Amino acid sequence: MIPPEPPQQQLQPPPPPAPPNHVVTTIENLPAEGSGGGGGSLSASSRAGVRQRIRKVLNREMLISVALGQVLSLLVCGIGLTSKYLSEDFHANTPVFQSFLNYILLFLVYTTTLAVRQGEENLLAILRRRWWKYMILGLIDLEANYLVVKAYQYTTLTSIQVPVALLFSISPYSLHSV
Repeated sequence: MIPPEPPQQQLQPPPPPAPPNHVVTTIENLPAEGSGGGGGSLSASSRAGVRQRIRKVLNREMLISVALGQVLSLLVCGIGLTSKYLSEDFHANTPVFQSFLNYILLFLVYTTTLAVRQGEENLLAILRRRWWKYMILGLIDLEANYLVVKAYQYTTLTSIQVPVALLFSISPYSLHSV
């Protein structure tokens, strides 16, 4: 005996894709100036929508990320300045030692943070699964810091930082128009 076929389920259209969580797409979706009627000014409801979208973009996490990025930039600039002065004024040729404090601070912060975590994302679990990845990344970072500090002995601070800043400031969206 052949079992009866199950009833056909009606096909439902797939749910609409979630809007991308990206700053650029959020800003691009803002209404253009003058689109609210009223002689080129935004209406009250349009202004409220704009404020709501700006609040969505400038949330607490975004502001903290920007602030921490600025602190990191100041620290990198400070490292560059002290490395340059050490190499010029004191003829110090110790690129690895100059980065030693950075590595000690990173070790103290991240090891402590990961050691107090519970569950699968604690320090031992991460090291068991991915120790070799961290070893490779650590060696690459050590070599990169060595080369940057060594470069301060042979050239000026400006000639090192300005081209890198220009390279990193290129927006991926500006490359599409090229």
